[in-house]
Amino acid sequence: MLRRLNNEAALFSSMRSPALMELIETRTSPRGPLLVLSRGGGNLLENLVPSLRGNLLRSARLALALANMLQELHRSGLMHRSLNPRTIIINETAQNARLLDLLNATKASRMNRE
Repeated sequence: MLRRLNNEAALFSSMRSPALMELIETRTSPRGPLLVLSRGGGNLLENLVPSLRGNLLRSARLALALANMLQELHRSGLMHRSLNPRTIIINETAQNARLLDLLNATKASRMNRE
């Protein structure tokens, strides 16, 4: 697990993207190593999904924010193999989405070799 966390920290450190939360520091807690990320403002997508039922315009705006996030990640050469609503922050005011987990991510050049 430590190797994967180090890989995640290296990815966060090497990439500057509006689609990613910013890595502030790595730290060790009583529960083990952890990454401290910037406070991006917004809500987890997981918490927003129940309130989207029946609101087509709001759903479309969030879908566009997610598509823009993925486009930016792929443009940066990053591929994520396990996106889920618990790892995406949505800022509805700014109409953007940011990823806060890179444990299952890799640079596209590495993915082609795997």
